[in-house]
Amino acid sequence: MFLVVIVAMISLAQTARIQATVTRAAAAASLVTVVTPGEARSEALAVLRAAIPDIQGDHVGVSIADAPQRALPFTRAARVTVTYEYTPISGFGWRPTFMLTDEFYTDRYNNAIFFEVSSPP
Repeated sequence: MFLVVIVAMISLAQTARIQATVTRAAAAASLVTVVTPGEARSEALAVLRAAIPDIQGDHVGVSIADAPQRALPFTRAARVTVTYEYTPISGFGWRPTFMLTDEFYTDRYNNAIFFEVSSPP
């Protein structure tokens, strides 16, 4: 019983680490989406492969959708979602699969600094 608990704890810790990697991949893909939306999937795969070298590309999904406009009407807002189908360490006939998902909202002007220009008195 103790061995089962230890294996479960290791699996959960590894799942949390991979979820953090999926979050980093979604952030990187959202930054690339602002400039070249077609490169979002390759950027997400590059981030995931840096942390998980044996990852298979067919287990990763990247979707880009229009997001509701925020404060500025002239921005190009997008919602980038990265999903990864993850199968942790398993045994005893149990083979779970988790869909790890994270999404980021981004727009072309999310890092811009806005300031007010006033004429001198």
